Amino acid sequence: MTVIKSEAYRYSECGLDNVFLYGITQSRCTECGEEVVTIPNIKGLHLAIGRSLVCKEEMLTGNEARFLRKELRMKSKDTAAALSMKPETYSRWE
Repeated sequence: MTVIKSEAYRYSECGLDNVFLYGITQSRCTECGEEVVTIPNIKGLHLAIGRSLVCKEEMLTGNEARFLRKELRMKSKDTAAALSMKPETYSRWE
């Protein structure tokens, strides 16, 4: 295993395309290329991502809305109701 800290890690597991992590430990198998990433405070990371999303000036993308909904542990129909819209409308938006 090779340990890498200098490369940025694209954190696609969160469902967003533009989240990159720097300074985290990444281990890569020299034989098969499989990677293992250690994220020490994933709850704090998701909180920081959420804060960044709700503070941005542009409209949320569908993936960003989905990230926030999932972090709030809400079903899409409940989110639609909270936003006073039909579930179908929210589903298309997300």
